[in-house]
Amino acid sequence: MEDAGYSVIIEAWDFNAGKNFITMMDEALKTSRHHCGSITRFSDLTLHES
Repeated sequence: MEDAGYSVIIEAWDFNAGKNFITMMDEALKTSRHHCGSITRFSDLTLHES
């Protein structure tokens, strides 16, 4: 999305440890014009041995 000229906010990159997640998410939503959400189970992100 950044390559297309959009700015993005990614929890793992932009939300610092010790900060209030709800406050930071609220600010991100208030200041954005468009929203695109993605929810993935952690187990889907891990590699499983065959």
